[in-house]
Amino acid sequence: MSQITEPVEAPSMSATPDTQHPPSILRTLPLPDPDGIADAQRPGTSCVWCQAELTIATAVNLGERVTGGLRWWPRSCPACVPVKAHRALLDHPAGCAECAGGGRCGLLVGLYRVVRDGMR
Repeated sequence: MSQITEPVEAPSMSATPDTQHPPSILRTLPLPDPDGIADAQRPGTSCVWCQAELTIATAVNLGERVTGGLRWWPRSCPACVPVKAHRALLDHPAGCAECAGGGRCGLLVGLYRVVRDGMR
């Protein structure tokens, strides 16, 4: 993967329809290392997790990322988002003072909604 030194536009799939979930929630989902994924996964033409081919209608935009100075645009298929959100939901309370104390922070509620909506 080459290092980007100048601003570049997002790939054409950046116009994918937004989900009903805030980008701030989707950006918290853990992603694989961009160096360890297929070429089609980095620009978002296939799912970052399962490699399913994506279209403008099916892609879930996970937001632009910068990893190690490299800019990439991960996207997901609709099936993987709630699965990864569920894992993040289970892992979240241990690192959050509000949730560990019995509360429910905005991130926890947002992750719950992603999981719930994925079950519909």
